[in-house]
Amino acid sequence: MILRKYRLVVFDMDGTIISGVNSWQCLHRHFGVENLTNLRDYLEKKIDYSEFMRRDIKLWQPPPHIDEVRSVLLNYELEPHAQYVTEKLLNWGLKVCIVSAGIDIRARDLGEKLGIKCTVANGLKTDRNGYLTGEGILRVELLKKEKALKRVAKIHGVKLSECVAVADSKFDKSFLSAAGLGVAYKPSEELVECADLVIDDLRELLKIFGEQF
Repeated sequence: MILRKYRLVVFDMDGTIISGVNSWQCLHRHFGVENLTNLRDYLEKKIDYSEFMRRDIKLWQPPPHIDEVRSVLLNYELEPHAQYVTEKLLNWGLKVCIVSAGIDIRARDLGEKLGIKCTVANGLKTDRNGYLTGEGILRVELLKKEKALKRVAKIHGVKLSECVAVADSKFDKSFLSAAGLGVAYKPSEELVECADLVIDDLRELLKIFGEQF
């Protein structure tokens, strides 16, 4: 029997459904740059997240074409059992979404692969020729991912208490805390303290709904 206490499962993307480093770090590595100063300034609240994205994007010089960015972002591998678990949840009639402070090119592609129609992530502005302008499109802030969770829940007519949030990073504390059930997947130590459930295998999510594996 599938338990209906939870109706919406919202996954973080990078490090949760996708293996390896996040979208931004993939691009930084590709272009041979690092963003530690930008990250520090954001975490110390010297700049807001829009400025953080702007500074990161401007590290990629000369401004790349969106096709180059896309080729980097779409070279990824799924976490073990990610496809199996999301298919199960969708087949049971649960609502499934992806919310990420990463980049929408990757999130949309992932959603198409997994059959997840609802994906929310940040964008990159381009000029008429397809080259990056240096500006980002802010939809999900790294330290305030719970705001996107609340928007997604409202769109689907679901209470926060009926949401399961799944993530891996120390930056996801508010995301997990806002949900009815916060699940930390292969988490950093900082995330464990605010999680309701800690798992090392995505299939363990199915136990929440009465499934054994």
